[in-house]
Amino acid sequence: PVNGVSITPDGSRVLIGSGDKHIKVWNLETEKEERALSGHSDLVTCVAITPDGSRAVSGGKDKRINVWNLKSGKKERTLAEYNGPFAITRDGSRVVIGNGDKIEVRLLKNGKKEDEKKEGKKDRTTQESISLNSVAVTPDGTHVVIGCRNGAIRVCTLPSGKEERTLLGHSDCVNCVAVTPDGSRVISGSSDFSIKVWSLQQFSCILTLGYVSPIVEGVLVSEGSGAPSLLRRG
Repeated sequence: PVNGVSITPDGSRVLIGSGDKHIKVWNLETEKEERALSGHSDLVTCVAITPDGSRAVSGGKDKRINVWNLKSGKKERTLAEYNGPFAITRDGSRVVIGNGDKIEVRLLKNGKKEDEKKEGKKDRTTQESISLNSVAVTPDGTHVVIGCRNGAIRVCTLPSGKEERTLLGHSDCVNCVAVTPDGSRVISGSSDFSIKVWSLQQFSCILTLGYVSPIVEGVLVSEGSGAPSLLRRG
């Protein structure tokens, strides 16, 4: 199965996270596979490309988050030995990773941990309820937006990870979050079958897109218009 896709900034190639443990690189002009990146020992669950198109980051069921050099096709390093949601900052210098109930910020150039912040609060009953399910970084790299399994969306500063606000409105797991290119709004999709648009100035929900079925598991935001496209289950 195909578990994740990412397109290079110049639009010439697409990277596909595959169930056969490889990342396939396809040329969109020739419509042919150019190479397969090998380094995961289980299926690849997600993949993202740095803004300059030089590297890719992938996560797999083997509990590895790897960094790849797209010019050589070689794995440069393993950033983390667990599989969690991640996002690359717009300047391509850092990767923000969700690990259970905390976030970690790692430097892409050497994999070193920059900082981390415990996100769980002691009055929560189980780690399952506070687990981080999706992450997105604002365009200026100053904040990370975190979708949680308990339906909350947390807005935290970077690199400290200090929680600034919590956005409440979803009644079930937040499967995906995306930030508009101007950094003013967050769009979230949840297992409660709704899409919500949030203002990062007012820290409030400004629009709810009714009952959306099947469950939305991904949101893509247009670089030009900021309009969302939905990735649905099934």
